[in-house]
Amino acid sequence: MALQKSIVANGQSINRSALFNGSNYPYWSTRMSIYIRAIDYEMWDVITYGPFILSTINVMTNEMIPKLRPEWTKVETKKVQTNFKAINTLHCALTPTEFNKVLSCTTAKQ
Repeated sequence: MALQKSIVANGQSINRSALFNGSNYPYWSTRMSIYIRAIDYEMWDVITYGPFILSTINVMTNEMIPKLRPEWTKVETKKVQTNFKAINTLHCALTPTEFNKVLSCTTAKQ
């Protein structure tokens, strides 16, 4: 029982991400990249390349403009939601001290 608690406390589970406490970043980073890609590869794309930006073309000016929320399709909503899923996954893998260092980030890539 003590061994089981120790394993879970250290993040050694396929159902939980590795916990980053500020040390051994290469180990944590490798484990997280595999964990995130196993959950949802689009989340990994958002972390690597940045969030999905929904835009449309203004027919009057031929410029790209942000697409308004009421205009989003269900598929587009899911794509935008992926950024927040990625942020949440990363936040859940941080100790409070490390979380405080990134709490102002608005995208998973940051």
